[in-house]
Formats: sequence, C-alpha cells, structure tokens
Amino acid sequence: NSKFFKEIFSHGKWVTGAGVFGYLFQNGDNVVVGRVLGTGPLGIYDMAYSISMLPVNEISDIVARVTFPVYVKISDDIKRLRRAYLKTSIITVLLITPILLIFLIFPRHLILLFLGPNWIEAENVIRVLSILAFISILSSPTGAVFFAVGKQKYLTLLTGISLVIMLVSIIPLINTFGLVGVAISVAISSAVAFPFQLYLLIKVLSKP
Repeated sequence: NSKFFKEIFSHGKWVTGAGVFGYLFQNGDNVVVGRVLGTGPLGIYDMAYSISMLPVNEISDIVARVTFPVYVKISDDIKRLRRAYLKTSIITVLLITPILLIFLIFPRHLILLFLGPNWIEAENVIRVLSILAFISILSSPTGAVFFAVGKQKYLTLLTGISLVIMLVSIIPLINTFGLVGVAISVAISSAVAFPFQLYLLIKVLSKP
C-alpha cells in the first residue's frame, strides 16, 4: 500500500507541476502585455491568439480524448504505440496545416472579412502565432503518449523549459518589436522546447 501511494504521489506531483507551468506559460504573455502595453494591445493580442489557436485547440482536444485511452491500453506494446502515434500525428497535421497556411499567408484578408479594420494591428501577430500553432500541432499528440507510459515528468520538464524561455525573452522582444514581439517570444519558447520533446519521444518509442 505504501508503495502504491508513493507512486501516486510521485506521478501526481509531476502532473501538478506540468499543469502549473502550462498555466503560467499560457497566461504569462497576457499578464505581461497588459502590464507593459496596456489593455488595448492586450485585447488585440488575445483576439489574435484565440483565432490562431482555435483550430489546434478544437481538433487536438478531440484527438487527445479519443487517443489517450487507446494509448493507455497499448502502452505495453511499444510497436503498436509507435504506429498509433504516427497515424494520429499525420492525420492531425493534414487536417490543421491547410487552415494554418491560410492564417500565415492571408491574415489581413481574414481580419477584414471577419473582424473589420479596427483589428488590423493583429495581422502580423496572427502570422507569427500561426507558426506557434503549427508547433503545437506537432507537439500535442506527444502529451498523451507521455501520460500513457507514465512519463508525466517529461511534460513538466518541457513546459518548464518553454516558460523559462518566454520569461527571459518576452520583455526584450516587446521593447524591440512591440506586440509582435510577444508572439515571437511565445513561438520561440515552444520552438526551443520542441527538439527536447522529440528526443524524449524517440526515447520512449524506441524501446523494444
């Protein structure tokens, strides 16, 4: 029993850590924008972020709910887990990439069509955040894999890396590029963590 509770506590602290770091990463940029640039730019940034991440959040959430129970069920069979992960990733990328390419290439047209000219300042923010969204597509299926094989600490490590990079870079980038600098900071933070994520994923899925 003591071993059982010890294992639960061990996994629980990593899940909690990942949740805390993830929350700070997802909301820290808004706090900084509000404090440094004011409520007007915050509204523009929040709208740009919501638009850019909408397809990723909607589709990745559905995919995660469907695949996680499957991953858990086959977690002892690494070959099946690897095949399932690759299929999920390919399907998710194929579904979302065309939408993000539209965001990347035609943000001005989308803003004028759906939001109006008052939101035109969001143009380059949406363009940069579409890159963040693409990184999120590639990253999102790995979370379910790490949870399924009991490697919650990997998520804590990865979200911690992203959070630190964002905290270090966001103010200098705001001072240099303004509101677009916030988007660059968040995108860079995810991009820096992504190679570590790939390494850990390969480590998990390469086991015999």
